[in-house]
Amino acid sequence: DRDVTGVQTCALPISSVASIATDIPAQQALGATNDYAMGNLTEDPNTPAYKAYVAEWKADHGGAAPVDTSTLGYAAVQILAAAIDKAGSSQSAAIRAALASGSFPTVMSATPIKFASNGQSNLNQPVAQIQNGKPVELWPTAAGTFEPAVPWSQR
Repeated sequence: DRDVTGVQTCALPISSVASIATDIPAQQALGATNDYAMGNLTEDPNTPAYKAYVAEWKADHGGAAPVDTSTLGYAAVQILAAAIDKAGSSQSAAIRAALASGSFPTVMSATPIKFASNGQSNLNQPVAQIQNGKPVELWPTAAGTFEPAVPWSQR
């Protein structure tokens, strides 16, 4: 069992990043109440890297799926390890230079993460809505498969 204390879960039309993950105990407890909630996905669940990560995580954690903060932490370590390798040093200036000039594959996205001169990453986080218990991407439109379901005003 995992403690999900502090994970924001709600059935409001705009929900937290965590509430889009439907395979954590708090979300499962909400059941259909969570349908139509919208938020952003911290990762692209359709990539082979993410699917492999989830399978390995579940195998190591008794079948429980990772929560978004675990995935973010995993990706951060992937980026840091690759930047240290690229820098050939553990000195912060060398790592910073490697981060600024590198491209880093992660479990987050099919697109490797790069950083602009201001430190902002190029990671686009899809907007999704829970429909029938599953997150459905709505944006970006190239990835989106559905329009938002039943407006809250008509529920």
